[in-house]
Amino acid sequence: MLKANETRTGIEWQRTVETGHAQSDRIREELASDDFWRPVAHRFVPPKKGESAPDDTVERLAEFISPADTVIELR
Repeated sequence: MLKANETRTGIEWQRTVETGHAQSDRIREELASDDFWRPVAHRFVPPKKGESAPDDTVERLAEFISPADTVIELR
């Protein structure tokens, strides 16, 4: 009786999976940081004066608030 992955196909599949896992581990090591938000922080930077905004989130939110409202920014 054959043991797990002793067939040619099983061995090739195992190599494929192990290669994929190794690649994922390398990527995670390169991106490792104490700052969880570092990889995506650039998405939240407001545009500089004169530059167009990358999206209309602020404009859409402004439709729901008035100058009398209090807005809390969570970081």
